[in-house]
Amino acid sequence: MANVNYLAVLLAGFASFMLGWAWYGGLFKNAWIKSSGITPEKIQEMQRGPNAARALVVTFLSQIVIALAIAVLIEWTGAAGWQQGLGLGLSVWIGFAAPFGLIANIHSGKSLQAFVIDAGYQLIYLALMGVVIGAWR
Repeated sequence: MANVNYLAVLLAGFASFMLGWAWYGGLFKNAWIKSSGITPEKIQEMQRGPNAARALVVTFLSQIVIALAIAVLIEWTGAAGWQQGLGLGLSVWIGFAAPFGLIANIHSGKSLQAFVIDAGYQLIYLALMGVVIGAWR
């Protein structure tokens, strides 16, 4: 991990965190709420309740861990440049994130639309992480 660009990891994690804010807090907020079966009261509790800050911190730290894993994979595979970083990010989504998300969705009782919204976010942030980290390698 000596060749990992930690500044790129932090930037990729932060960018993905902010993308999530725009994705779930704006672009797909109403569709995600409706398709997930979450009540408006539950949303308010999630946003203002005692666990709101903890959820944001855990989400941000998780994004950093994911970005670090992408950086390590880029290092191990010898990928260089944003194009190869993009390919690696997309491969991680196709091979891991999408199937894990689909399995979780099938067993959660959420609608297929909820899966599509979640998977779309994961696709974009993994691609973004690959591009950022690959470009700065």
